[in-house]
Amino acid sequence: MAHLVPAPAGLGGGQCTRLSRPPPRARPRGARRRLRDRLHFVGSSAALALLVAALATELWWLVAIALVEGYAFAWVGHFFFERNRPATFKYPLLSFMGDWRLWWDIVSGRIPF
Repeated sequence: MAHLVPAPAGLGGGQCTRLSRPPPRARPRGARRRLRDRLHFVGSSAALALLVAALATELWWLVAIALVEGYAFAWVGHFFFERNRPATFKYPLLSFMGDWRLWWDIVSGRIPF
């Protein structure tokens, strides 16, 4: 599908030129997307296990470790494999909710591990 953009001044005034394709979007595909999903899942699962351990043992410092652990895996996937910034920095609540939605989708089988 061609996209029309205004022509520069002096090139027919008001006419449009055609671009052959829209600019590419940075979206994970194939193996990178699967790796990202796996890293998110492992990080969220480890965080959940640490939170349960903190409640069971009353070692409350495990809660801080759970937060670091959960985000560390996800950020590795974003920074080193996808080469983008995670949404956590701009939308922390939506990012948190999205992580757990992804976790649930993998657990329930909607997304393959």
